[in-house]
Amino acid sequence: MSEGQDRKRAGMERTLRGTPKQYTDDFRAKWNILRVVGYPFTSETITEDIGLPFPTGSYRNNCIGALTHACASRDMAMGFIKRVGIRLGQRPSVHAASLMVYQGVQ
Repeated sequence: MSEGQDRKRAGMERTLRGTPKQYTDDFRAKWNILRVVGYPFTSETITEDIGLPFPTGSYRNNCIGALTHACASRDMAMGFIKRVGIRLGQRPSVHAASLMVYQGVQ
């Protein structure tokens, strides 16, 4: 693994440790529902439903990326989901970031 990949992994782990457990549980529960339903979804699909974590701060958006990466990596490795596209984020605070679109495999 490259140094950049190591830093990315370490940063995501640090962010997940700092994310409120209830928010992590809510995010994963909604992710699992969307995966089973089979409609295309992004991380914004989840945050539109469960909101953003508190307290506010720079890590708030980072935890969404870390949670999405953790869920997607696990589910793609197990064959539960696939990437089906990319779309621009709609929330102004994500600065039109490119978001992966996922869909459950039926």
